[in-house]
Amino acid sequence: MVTAGRWVSDAIREAESVQWAHLGKWTLTVTPSGETYSDQYYLDDKDYDGVKDLYRYHKGAHNPVVGGIVDWNCTQGVSGLWTITFQGEIGKQKVYWQGRIRARDEVN
Repeated sequence: MVTAGRWVSDAIREAESVQWAHLGKWTLTVTPSGETYSDQYYLDDKDYDGVKDLYRYHKGAHNPVVGGIVDWNCTQGVSGLWTITFQGEIGKQKVYWQGRIRARDEVN
């Protein structure tokens, strides 16, 4: 969960724009500062092993970031503050991670 949280937190922190939307599945779309492309983060079971993985879609490639994710959520708060939550499973144990990260200063 920590690795997933770090990937998403870093993406939000360095993004010029961030959008959380349901695009067939809940997807976080970030446009890195100064770039013309956007990355997408989403959950899927592309290897059909019954376990969802967090993927990053980057320049045409779907790359797994971390496995064992059951659910996740991103909520935009005031002044560009995002709350990110992940729920996962390790064996039969449920694990949770939550973090808050501020997107680039949108006010200045």
